[in-house]
Amino acid sequence: MQATDGVLGLRPHNIRLLGENGNSTWFCECDDPTCREQIEVRHEEGLELRDRFPRGYVIAPGHDVPGERIVHQTDRFLVVETPRRPVSTLRPELPDPPVPIWGLPVDRRGYPVPWFVEWVGDDGQPARVGEGTPDFRIMRADAIAEAHRFQRCWICGTRRGSHQTFVIGPMCAVNRTSAEPPSHTECAEWSVRACPFLTRPHMHRREAGLPDEVADPAGIMLPRNPGVTLLWTTKRYSLKPAPNGVLFDIGDPVQVSWWAEGRAATRDEIEASIDSGLPTLRGYAEQDGPRAVRQLERQVAAALELLPAA
Repeated sequence: MQATDGVLGLRPHNIRLLGENGNSTWFCECDDPTCREQIEVRHEEGLELRDRFPRGYVIAPGHDVPGERIVHQTDRFLVVETPRRPVSTLRPELPDPPVPIWGLPVDRRGYPVPWFVEWVGDDGQPARVGEGTPDFRIMRADAIAEAHRFQRCWICGTRRGSHQTFVIGPMCAVNRTSAEPPSHTECAEWSVRACPFLTRPHMHRREAGLPDEVADPAGIMLPRNPGVTLLWTTKRYSLKPAPNGVLFDIGDPVQVSWWAEGRAATRDEIEASIDSGLPTLRGYAEQDGPRAVRQLERQVAAALELLPAA
């Protein structure tokens, strides 16, 4: 990052402008030393940024890089911070996190809080990140749209690269859809080794205490923990409308890996999870007629080709 001068990580020109009135033209403070992109920042905005984000850098939209955490965003600029490793606050049994995870806040139990998670205040209303209590069952209202528009990793919130990894269950491998955006591969791999829901097959999603306005994810949600997770890495995806929102049509895989209990899943475990979920999909297909049933059979056959050798 650029030299900080002690406040907001600003370049000297931008620091000088904080002492002037009216709108100012700032220079992007991204990692590219040749960048000369200009940003319009109002005087009162600059003062607020200086006070709220003493370690932040003001950059043009799209100029952030993996590992930087976006702490403030407008249509004209982003404020990013370079995270520091939260060594002392993480649970000791968790695997060593990749750099993008470092920038996430950590809850009182010692788990990093994914970027998409809603923080809830004492009044039960959404709160700022780091204020109130994170509810891992609830995604922020604008998280899916923001992740798609700005190519954010669903887990850490920093910018994705050309390869993007979906964290899905076996049934999503059959129909090649996901209700959630993709993530960095390294963030996804860390999550399947650290997330309690993904590493403990018998853990179930708690419904008690959920706000009334919380809606189910888009598409048809199977109310179960499949016990097996698939990391599907691809270079493309597309959106399609669905009940309650949009679904992600996942492109052909560049690579896949199957996980259970924080380790590589066995073929028997994967097949058992597929077999337990298929009756529900088959029931929906039968409602739609013979053509849908045949299509499902083709999809199942294609998914089985992705399984590891016995």
